[in-house]
Amino acid sequence: MLTYDHFHCFNSAPYLINRTNYFRSLQLLFLDGEEAFKNWSKRDSLYGSRKLCEELEAHPYPAYGHPSVTELHRIDAFVLLDLLGAPNCYIYNYEVNDKKVYKYFPDTEEKLRKIKSCLPLNRQIFKRDMLFGYAVEDDHLPFFERGVKIVHLIPAHFPSVWHTLNDTASSLYWPVIDQLAVILRVFTARYLKLKI
Repeated sequence: MLTYDHFHCFNSAPYLINRTNYFRSLQLLFLDGEEAFKNWSKRDSLYGSRKLCEELEAHPYPAYGHPSVTELHRIDAFVLLDLLGAPNCYIYNYEVNDKKVYKYFPDTEEKLRKIKSCLPLNRQIFKRDMLFGYAVEDDHLPFFERGVKIVHLIPAHFPSVWHTLNDTASSLYWPVIDQLAVILRVFTARYLKLKI
């Protein structure tokens, strides 16, 4: 999740719109409680992300002294990493994704590919193509429903070992993980406008 330390609010506080002295920071969230206890539904799923979203939305961001600006408004982009690490990992631009934020990923991968020996795989993981009609109910939804920019990084085809007894560390494919790690590090630096 990428946030503004000094939020640039688009709807709740018009006086902040032209503010340019914000600082983006990175927060890592490890969400639990995605699975349903009985039958998957809007109420019986996504426990951790729904609770966190409610908490952030309920707490005003005191730096601006405006009650309608909350901690949730400080989120600039929510990037969900999901089911990554299998050999056949290909990620598309899904309908839910913020197009401008997603574009960083294939752009970054293509630029890194031009640097010899930078990426372990000889193929592109991040596809520019839009994949329509592909929707996964996951931890991004509570944030998406409240207007937060989302990028859901999930393979178009779930790993074959998913939810089986073979879903272990031995199923991970390290060249994919290494390539994703490089791309994610550079994406983060670029998005946070750090000099690299």
